Amino acid sequence: MLDSSVANVALPHIGRQPLGFHDESTWVLTSYLVANAIMLPAAGWIARRIGRKKLLLISILLFTLASLLAAWR
Repeated sequence: MLDSSVANVALPHIGRQPLGFHDESTWVLTSYLVANAIMLPAAGWIARRIGRKKLLLISILLFTLASLLAAWR
């Protein structure tokens, strides 16, 4: 739930960008929700295949790397 709240907070900022993303800014939240709906069942399947602990560690690693890349920008 926190992730969708963060996306909602970012929408006005995305809409004010000079590249003309005002009308397309709502697609940010829509695409997030679609990706979340796809990944929820997939995460269960992946957890059964590789184990919950390994999935959690991989997820934390990917989140950390993505956060570092976003901060580096």
